[in-house]
Amino acid sequence: MQPEIYIERNTEPIIISSCFFLIPTIYSFYTKQYFYTTILLLTFGISINYWRKATYGFRRNLDLIFSKISFVIFLSSQVIYIHYSSPLLLGYPIFQITDISKRRFVASYIGLILIGCFHDLSNYNYYHRNNNEKIWIKYHMLFHLFCSINQTLILDGIREYKSSQTFCSNSNSNK
Repeated sequence: MQPEIYIERNTEPIIISSCFFLIPTIYSFYTKQYFYTTILLLTFGISINYWRKATYGFRRNLDLIFSKISFVIFLSSQVIYIHYSSPLLLGYPIFQITDISKRRFVASYIGLILIGCFHDLSNYNYYHRNNNEKIWIKYHMLFHLFCSINQTLILDGIREYKSSQTFCSNSNSNK
């Protein structure tokens, strides 16, 4: 029998925070980005399946591997689709930005930093602070929250990028 990693009652908040992945899933389906819908549904299902009874084994390995695959897909999509033509300099007054694509750019990269911070804080508090349950679970829930926010920002950027490409190609074909 495989040993449990966590006490079963402690995984309930993480199961609930895994439901945050449904927000970008619904948005991607609504905007007809079915590749991302599939990735997000798999991420959600695998995460829920693992955290319902967290044990060492296949479900844990699958969750660890697929979460990294999903992260790489969304990170590369962020780099490809979420960009702004003029560089943002350090000290730029980001709260005075009126252009939505520039706001999305700034928010998505700040979100990426927060994702990294909450992931590392969750791992640190679990592995190096004697499994401090109350703290690492909160950090892991924040990690899930900011992942879903960032995924939604990325999906919105992809939607805008593709609609501008369609608009450009349609206007060029009318000439």
